This record gives sequence, structure tokens and C-alpha cells, in this order.
Amino acid sequence: MFLSATRNYDVGPLQALIDELEFNVVISTNVEVGCMFLDDQFRRAIREGAIATLVDDLKHVILEAYRAMGSANQTISAIYTYRISGTTPKNEASSSVLVAKPKVLKARDELLRFLSSEP
Repeated sequence: MFLSATRNYDVGPLQALIDELEFNVVISTNVEVGCMFLDDQFRRAIREGAIATLVDDLKHVILEAYRAMGSANQTISAIYTYRISGTTPKNEASSSVLVAKPKVLKARDELLRFLSSEP
């Protein structure tokens, strides 16, 4: 008996964005720096125009969450390239992850609320 190989599901860009935000929530709950936030599905949603279809308040929440995650990713990469003045890079990276956490949670929650209210 053989099992079917991988199935090729193509979920919509907003569902994929929710999945990515779920993963990023997990990242934000662990201040042990070692994994960067993902943004592939965010980039896909922009490329496919899905972000443009959202109401302005939700769009702003999502953009702000990804801005904070991008900033955290830059700080995390700094651990490996140079010392941030006045603090250790690891402490700075952990702090940036903590700053991103409520924004990631809000983006995920607001997107879920928006999609559940659609007819």
C-alpha cells in the first residue's frame, strides 16, 4: 500500500498570511533569539494584491506588525555581524521580539475577525 505523495494545495494569500502570523506568534512568545520572523506570505499577499483589498484599519495593523517583525529581524541579524552600542546584541534582539509580539497578535486576531465577518 502506497500513500499519496504531497498534495499541492494553494490556499489563498490571506489564509497563508494567517498561517504565517500564527508561526510568528510562536516566535514572539520565545525571547530566546534563534529564529527570525517569516514574511514570505506577507510578500505574496502584497504581490497578489490581497493587502489592498483589506479595510484601512486592518491594513495598517498588518503593515505595522510586519514593520515591527522586520525591525526585529534586522536586530537579530546584528547579533552575528556587529555589537549594538550601549547593549548586547542578544538583549537588543530579545527586546525587539517582545516589541513585535503584541503587534503580531493584533494583526492575526484582526485578520481572523475580518475574514470571519465576511459573507
